Amino acid sequence: MAKFGVYIIESLRSEEFADGENLASILKLANIEHQYHWADSVSHFFELIADFKISRFKYLHISCHADEEGIQINGNDISNSEFSEALNGTLRNRRLFMSACRAANDDLAARVITVCGAYSLIGTGIDLRFVTSAVFWPAFYHVMKEIDAGAMSRADLKAKLKQCAVLFGFPIRYYSYLKADRKGSIRKLEITGFEDSPRTTTINIKT
Repeated sequence: MAKFGVYIIESLRSEEFADGENLASILKLANIEHQYHWADSVSHFFELIADFKISRFKYLHISCHADEEGIQINGNDISNSEFSEALNGTLRNRRLFMSACRAANDDLAARVITVCGAYSLIGTGIDLRFVTSAVFWPAFYHVMKEIDAGAMSRADLKAKLKQCAVLFGFPIRYYSYLKADRKGSIRKLEITGFEDSPRTTTINIKT
């Protein structure tokens, strides 16, 4: 059975702020179980995804560059299709968090949830500011630890996401399955980072 903990994989340019390493340092202070890994190649990235599977942690957190079509590891592009293929078999009943520009998009979410069996994909649909990301994710995982001790509901997660998004002005997309079989459609919740009500959309998946 998966346990509360955050498995962090990071791959950014050497001169950039290491968002994932910063998160790992704060999780350590908060006594939140975690592992931090820097992926220095695509093959190493895939090896780390396989290691996440056996870690039994509930949460996979990836810090990298991305867009609507895929992610980038050490300057090499990985399409959403290739990414989801690597994730297949690792995310069932677990959650994926993307600290990456525009990585929370309809295409990746559909693959991660309906193909890989993830509970959810959470991230942002805009270009990410490192300074905001550096404070949002540690705060989010701290409040997640509080609710994870019990039977966490979708409403609990939605409330905590909105709390952190509004506090830091950080727009969040929360994708989750709509039906128990996780096929046919997914739910997309957009939290703008302001006090307005989140917007929920149902996305039909072609099978």
